[in-house]
Amino acid sequence: MTSSSRANRPITGLSSDWARTVSRVCVPPIGKNRFERDGSLTRNVKPETRNFVRYWLAAILWTAVVLVASTDPFSAEHTGKILGFVLSSVFGSIDPARFAFIHFLVRKSAHVTEYAILALLFFRAWRGDHLHHWRFAWARQAWAICIAVAATDEFHQSFVPSRGSSLWDVALDAAGAAAVLAIVWLHWKWIGAPASDAAPAKQTALG
Repeated sequence: MTSSSRANRPITGLSSDWARTVSRVCVPPIGKNRFERDGSLTRNVKPETRNFVRYWLAAILWTAVVLVASTDPFSAEHTGKILGFVLSSVFGSIDPARFAFIHFLVRKSAHVTEYAILALLFFRAWRGDHLHHWRFAWARQAWAICIAVAATDEFHQSFVPSRGSSLWDVALDAAGAAAVLAIVWLHWKWIGAPASDAAPAKQTALG
């Protein structure tokens, strides 16, 4: 008996329900992925859990990254050594005053960048499934969270001997967050997406 005839031979000794189950698993329909074929993989996931993983988890993890960056390993002394090694390897000897200015710009740019990302992630979390929509409440809540994280960050740094606390850094962080939220608003205006005037449905246990 050839291999093809064995493959086409009907399954005997099994119930019809079990035979259909084996056939569905072993011979999946063409053009459908696993999630499309078996809705039970997503049917049992609560909407709150799905939305938390999809929208809130990234924002919470990035918040943890921001707070870790306020510890001693990310102090000016340590980042200065790394930046000095990189610049000296590329450009050779650098004037100390010029290096100090470059180092200052790099660290302040890091402030703006990390809080811009944080604001974008929290705006996305508050927005949830309301894609291509804009509500001022989402931006306001995202900005408020960024300010709270920035204040907590600077408060923590006041207890780290190698770090310093500054209200100017909080203002810089808030500016970075506000800048990216303004860019989101301009993008929304540019593509002409509809506003979401009605209060959005609850997306997660947090929202």
